[in-house]
Amino acid sequence: MGKALDGLKGVSKHTFDNKTWIFTVTYNKGKLKRDEIMHAVEAAEEGFKVKNWKQVQPE
Repeated sequence: MGKALDGLKGVSKHTFDNKTWIFTVTYNKGKLKRDEIMHAVEAAEEGFKVKNWKQVQPE
């Protein structure tokens, strides 16, 4: 799934936790919309559906 995000301009970091299936993406909101990220992740892995989107402030 991560390879799908490598080509998106505005993504600076992404990680995926195999145990929890939590995908964390750090991106520039001015260059990229959340729907674009969700579409890229879902298209990369058949059957994967983004259920929850949680926006947090960077540390």
